[in-house]
Amino acid sequence: MGIFDFFRKIAKDKENENKTLNDEKLSFSEVGNWIENKKKEIETNEKKVFIAIKDRINVFFHNIEAKINVVKGIDVHSKKAEDRLKSATEDGRAKYIEALGFFITTLNNLREDNIKNVMFKVDKIFVDFNKLSNMSYERAPILIGKEMADIRNEIKGMSKDLIEIFDGH
Repeated sequence: MGIFDFFRKIAKDKENENKTLNDEKLSFSEVGNWIENKKKEIETNEKKVFIAIKDRINVFFHNIEAKINVVKGIDVHSKKAEDRLKSATEDGRAKYIEALGFFITTLNNLREDNIKNVMFKVDKIFVDFNKLSNMSYERAPILIGKEMADIRNEIKGMSKDLIEIFDGH
């Protein structure tokens, strides 16, 4: 089950609700203009949503870059711990940062299409990242837990913001 599955259901419910609320009587000659106006209205709303998504992703890139640099800058070998813990932390950190790089690149390459496709793509990006990074994330916070949690919280915050953006659509 993806992160946006529940949202798709809400979107369908809103569509059905809007259909019943927007019953309009038109003459046959007005149908063409009405369709064009609705089409332009939908395109304008989608552009606003795409702009909001791109803006949020840009803020995320800026914030996550700083947090990644903090995690990269930590000298795990100077910590007082067994060598195998240091090694596990180092390996987990490297693999998690690699997964983050792939996640960021994929988000950056997100193309405007239509809202449903973008929702599907964003959902897939998050699911793929979760699968790719889960094991490494569990090993990395052994010695650098707070810094890793900061990255995880930034990702969660972005996810919640994207859900709100899609919900507002």
